[in-house]
Amino acid sequence: MLVLFTSNRMLKEVHAGLKEMLGSFGIQVLGQGVDSSNRSKLTRLFQNSPACVLLGTSSFWEGVDIPGEALTCLAIVRLPFQPPNHPLVEAKTENLKKRNLNPFMKLSVPQAVIRFKQGFGRLVRTASDKGIVIIYDTRVIDTTYGKYFLYSAPGPKIEHMSTNQLVPRIKQWMGENRA
Repeated sequence: MLVLFTSNRMLKEVHAGLKEMLGSFGIQVLGQGVDSSNRSKLTRLFQNSPACVLLGTSSFWEGVDIPGEALTCLAIVRLPFQPPNHPLVEAKTENLKKRNLNPFMKLSVPQAVIRFKQGFGRLVRTASDKGIVIIYDTRVIDTTYGKYFLYSAPGPKIEHMSTNQLVPRIKQWMGENRA
């Protein structure tokens, strides 16, 4: 499983608890900036571990190639919006405001949708790859702009469920796809 974060702070907060909890099940947890800052090294360790969860931020949203069985589940913790106080975002926002355009809908949402699609691309790298994407950010269903994210997602089926329904559904789906 690859878990994509938008915040280094959140990744580090989750890492320790997850490592302790999953370690008792023989599942290794690797965190970008915690276990190593070298993306290639972390990817190699992940691919060579039979049971592993890799936590990544910025650079793991794109350019990471983990084809085949090594990666069958991707989790997106938060939608990948750029911080509004980033100097480049601020400048573009001002420009759009001067033209009486909505910076959020014209800049922030389209950029985040592209990044979101790049995140999805981590899971499906070849024609035979398949897997599950879990999106924890409820804005994809709670907001009017959420549909742009969902419509951009490749794949045959989108399901919405509570956390307690998730594990049984994943087990069911994995069983269906092993046959």
